[in-house]
Amino acid sequence: MEVISSVSRCGAGGGAGAGGGAEGAGGAWSAACARGLRLLLPLVTPSLLALPALAARAYRMLRDLDQADQITNLPIEDFNMVITALRVGLTAVSCDVSTLCCDTIVGIANTVRTLADDNPYAISLLSLAELLLMLIIKMEIPPDSIPAAGAAIYALTCVKPALLEGLARQLIEAFAVNDPANVPRLEESFRVLTNGVLFDGLRTHKLRFQDNFDKFLASVHGFLIVK
Repeated sequence: MEVISSVSRCGAGGGAGAGGGAEGAGGAWSAACARGLRLLLPLVTPSLLALPALAARAYRMLRDLDQADQITNLPIEDFNMVITALRVGLTAVSCDVSTLCCDTIVGIANTVRTLADDNPYAISLLSLAELLLMLIIKMEIPPDSIPAAGAAIYALTCVKPALLEGLARQLIEAFAVNDPANVPRLEESFRVLTNGVLFDGLRTHKLRFQDNFDKFLASVHGFLIVK
């Protein structure tokens, strides 16, 4: 882990200082990044989450690689391994790990949203949305990670604006079978969540979504707890 982290920090620093003419160096760093991730990602399992310090270090590396715009330059097979690692990390009880995962999702989404939503990278990333929303609703995300989780949901929906509507419909259909009495309240909660929000990535709409998100959680958690 120490060796991989050191390579990551060195490479990220080198990438940041490279100018437009440093294509060869950039290509070499991308290759080194992919090799490092192939060593790291098999270690990122649910068992790693039992070691919070090591887990945080691994997920911090992913966040840093994302900030260096390296993750979306990976071959799709390696990118899918990153998504699998994020899926594991989202279930962590550690606020640090959970928040790092959400921050990484936001960063990747901001890049992927420039592609078509049927692009393989977008499809892979969007597969995290249902898990993340369910963890939020079931209160299985650490409380201090909730703002980051809301930002991640917003960023994912910016990749595919119909995403949140589809997830809401799935959840409402499930409630219609198992808890029909609360379906109207759930429908109203989702209306509150998206009220006045455009999924265009602009700061105004990010802030409005976060405010709506807080109201959404208060409403949903209220009737789920009562139930």
